[in-house]
Order: sequence, then C-alpha cells, then structure tokens
Amino acid sequence: MADQRLARSHSRLTSLLGQPLEIQVAQLLLEERVDDVVSLPQTTVAALLGVRRPSVNRVLRKFARGRLVEISYGRVQILDAAALADLTTEP
Repeated sequence: MADQRLARSHSRLTSLLGQPLEIQVAQLLLEERVDDVVSLPQTTVAALLGVRRPSVNRVLRKFARGRLVEISYGRVQILDAAALADLTTEP
C-alpha cells in the first residue's frame, strides 16, 4: 500500500509540474477519495504535493466557499466531484 501511494505521488508530482496549486489539489482529492471522502490531514496533502500546509488550506477554503468540498479535521468531504474534475481539465 505504501509503495503504491509513493508511486502515485511521484507520478502525480511529475504530471502536475507547473500546474496551478488549485489543479493539483483538485486532482489529488479526486485520486485519493473513497466514497467522496479524503481521509488525509492537510499536512499530508501538502507533503504529497510538495507544498506547505497553509497553501493547501487556502485552496481548500476556496473550494469550500464554492461548495465543492466540506473541510473537517483530518478529512475532506467532496460535495461536487464533477466541478473538481472540471477544474483539472480547464486549459
């Protein structure tokens, strides 16, 4: 399991290089969700993306204001997966 997550993380970092953080966070949430819930603390999300937690927090709060997600301690509930997916495919 840990090897798979490391491989996915490496692949994610490579594919998202140069992409805005919003796209990176949206893609990670979509990839890591189980029943539209991502059970990872923000520090882990930040580490998987190679960024700092406050940056991830800003993006998640923006998504929450747009009703795309709901944030709670150690968990992100995806409310609108289609809208998150649209973010990852915008030019």
